Amino acid sequence: MVGQQADGNDACAYPPELDDVELIAAADGEASAKTYAHLGACPGCAARAEAVTELQSQLRERLYRLFCPTSDELATFAQGLMVADMRDVVADHVISCPHCLGELNMLAAITATPPHRSPALPLRRVVAYPGSPDVSLSTSPALNDPIVYHAGALRIVLSVERQRGAAGTRLRGVLRGNRPQVVTASLLCNNRVISSSLLDEQGGFILDDVPAGDVVLSLRLADYEVVVEALRLL
Repeated sequence: MVGQQADGNDACAYPPELDDVELIAAADGEASAKTYAHLGACPGCAARAEAVTELQSQLRERLYRLFCPTSDELATFAQGLMVADMRDVVADHVISCPHCLGELNMLAAITATPPHRSPALPLRRVVAYPGSPDVSLSTSPALNDPIVYHAGALRIVLSVERQRGAAGTRLRGVLRGNRPQVVTASLLCNNRVISSSLLDEQGGFILDDVPAGDVVLSLRLADYEVVVEALRLL
């Protein structure tokens, strides 16, 4: 007998005592109102019902989803790739198994979710060239003497000046032409950013404390990058 009395203290106070079927129904939450009323008034049967509930819990832990399809089988079923006979078996099982039904719903949600976007590709690189044909990319712009670079419809006007009390050079620039609202200007030396600034509403930017030597000016727009290569600052 399930939940058999350990001693006389567990005897039914209101015979006849509840049988095993009634105790199991109570543990599953499916007993009749009469059974629940009896358990509320009878300590002996209530103790037996508690023992049955504990036994049910232990069995569920050990036999949890023992007879359920595997996750791979559920995935095959969800994709409509399962053979007909097995598909019918899984379909019948899912109707009465909330665990497998929940897993199928999760698989359906994952399938309906668009895949993550691939990592962004490197920005398209556009090289800006000086406006005067006799000015090479390696020519040093004179202090405070603007040089215009062209990149398609964009123009970049650059000038340099010494910084008072500082060993470096200040680079002033203006980006002209159709451009997005947000543009970042950066100076790079040996592929390392040494100075960076957002352009203002007029397209202007200032990069301070720039060391002497060859640097690269990069203007990062929404979907491409404009660069002035081999820019030599005094």
